[in-house]
Amino acid sequence: MDILIVSMRVIHIFTGIYWAGAGLLMAAAIGPTAQALKEDAGKFMNHLYAKSRYSPYITAAAILATLSGLILYWRLFGFTLALNSGSQIALTIGAIAGLLAFFHGAISLGRKSDRIKAIVIEMEASGGPPTPEQIQEIQTLQEGIGKGGTISSVLMVIAILGMSLSEYFAF
Repeated sequence: MDILIVSMRVIHIFTGIYWAGAGLLMAAAIGPTAQALKEDAGKFMNHLYAKSRYSPYITAAAILATLSGLILYWRLFGFTLALNSGSQIALTIGAIAGLLAFFHGAISLGRKSDRIKAIVIEMEASGGPPTPEQIQEIQTLQEGIGKGGTISSVLMVIAILGMSLSEYFAF
């Protein structure tokens, strides 16, 4: 038994489940609810982004899932794209989709989330109610996170399908 492969698979599966589940929950339930509630969702969303561990935990899970996945891919195929069989193609498509989801999340969603956190800190420091500009910017950022979350979720579903179904594409 290769302990590196076993440990990387366990890390990859558990952190991937957390990352994908949290992303799908945000895209399918939390984001649309917040958009529908508009200003009434403010306290909840502000707490979610600025005070809870939601974003840092998703970030950690995404990093661990991606790194462990890269190690697994490298151990299986080296530094080449594996395209010699249906199983390899499915795993490669899953890996590419996972990497795209990671980079999309890090670049687009992470920046928007960090900006919301900064605005919430500014609002609390001022001690007064939020300005109309702050409210508008947060709403715009939340809309962007909602749209971006959908993109990341689709990429994660492709990654999950590619990896979980790869053994059925043997040819």
